[in-house]
Amino acid sequence: MAKIIAVGIYNGVTTRLEVIMKQDKATIVIKDEDEEIIKRVQKRFDEKLINIPPIGGTYYPASNSLLGAYSVLQSSFFDSKPTQLTVIGNIGTIPFKKGIVY
Repeated sequence: MAKIIAVGIYNGVTTRLEVIMKQDKATIVIKDEDEEIIKRVQKRFDEKLINIPPIGGTYYPASNSLLGAYSVLQSSFFDSKPTQLTVIGNIGTIPFKKGIVY
């Protein structure tokens, strides 16, 4: 199963989380954390997925994709840039055509 592991400062605290696809939705997994906190983090993540920042400045991934989740984690989810962003498996690719830059 493909997933993204991210570490960064979230609300002033170093946080490690994973994002997986569950029922066609990018879902946050935080080990050893209170369920209510996970719900609040997921809500913020879902809000960020509404207006996903483009990858490479021109490609807007779908909000129900791990590419979309990656873009949010990379650019707008944490207080600042993530300190670690690791992809395990295939989270999709940016479409391309020879000779065209997106």
